[in-house]
Amino acid sequence: HPLNVVLNLKRSGVTDTVTLLCGLMHDHIEEQVDLYKKEKDMDEDSLESKKILDEYELVVVAEFEKSLFNFCENEKVDCSVVGKIIETLKLLTRLKRDYYYKSISYIFACQDPVTRERAIQIKLADRIHNIQSIECFDERGRLYQCFKNLFIINSAKQFLLESYGAKVFDWQYGAKAKSTERLFTRCSKSTYEAFLLICKTTTRKGICDV
Repeated sequence: HPLNVVLNLKRSGVTDTVTLLCGLMHDHIEEQVDLYKKEKDMDEDSLESKKILDEYELVVVAEFEKSLFNFCENEKVDCSVVGKIIETLKLLTRLKRDYYYKSISYIFACQDPVTRERAIQIKLADRIHNIQSIECFDERGRLYQCFKNLFIINSAKQFLLESYGAKVFDWQYGAKAKSTERLFTRCSKSTYEAFLLICKTTTRKGICDV
């Protein structure tokens, strides 16, 4: 999955090294917290567990930031890249106390325009691969994946309009299309195809309400 996210970014014209690195590591912090939760056999729904897990996330972020600094110093890499990576990963990591859509809203509300667009690009690339792997989910999960994408797509559309104007969606835009717009278009198409597949599958099974 992380490699597919990076491939989706590169195929859409993203060349920024920090963005590609964050795409590769976008799930790292959250997965460390999930592993800790599993090891401790914690109930994520309890308020006490959420508090403990969110505190543990801060520990994971601090340790990861330290390891990145050490790597950059050892490899003679500009250490300023570490702050950019950490800030982006924080935006992409859902706190356990937040429900999914609230965590996504933080990305689009970010005050730093560079970090905001970087996180949006990675989230779109992430959702493209998730929705293209929709057969991995049960029927309820498939619908949920589509609705998550719709929320992100609508927010991304608003971002593009505010950032680049209405012409960003004109077919004549062509080669001038921004990487974010390309990712938006691919995510929209993939989501539409997945939703059509769900409708066909459920209709065949007699679940016509879908």
